[in-house]
Amino acid sequence: GTLSDASNVRKREAYVRELEASVQDLKNQRDEFANRAAVADAEKQYVGNLSLKSRAVAAQESEQRAVVAGQAALDKEFMESRYAEAVASERQARLELSSVKAKYDLVSLELRAEQVQHRANVDNLNTKLKQAAESRIMTSLMLVENYNKEIAKLFEEMEATALAA
Repeated sequence: GTLSDASNVRKREAYVRELEASVQDLKNQRDEFANRAAVADAEKQYVGNLSLKSRAVAAQESEQRAVVAGQAALDKEFMESRYAEAVASERQARLELSSVKAKYDLVSLELRAEQVQHRANVDNLNTKLKQAAESRIMTSLMLVENYNKEIAKLFEEMEATALAA
């Protein structure tokens, strides 16, 4: 019983360590997705800045207005499509981050449950060890008491035999 409980405690401790490693992995994934969201924000800013520069160039070059206007329209469409891609990428990163947060919360709850179970198992094992020790003490006391009774009987028989003789 006690060896089995100790084995179960060791298994629980190993499982708790695995859960802690999973929690760390999920934290790393959360950080990675946060970095991806930051990159998406930087891309949006970059695309916005390129769009502003393109419009300024079109306004400054009056003798090539028609050619530059056509090129600016193409650039604008390209940048807007890049901007839309950056927004979509940001949304995807946020969705993935939400998923990682949900997984992290779930693993955290599992870890807490395992820690509570582990504590209960350790407390149960300690209670059983205490009960076994108390049982050994009570058995020893009972044996000593029986021994003392037998010795007292022997002395009484010896005194009775000595008085009779």
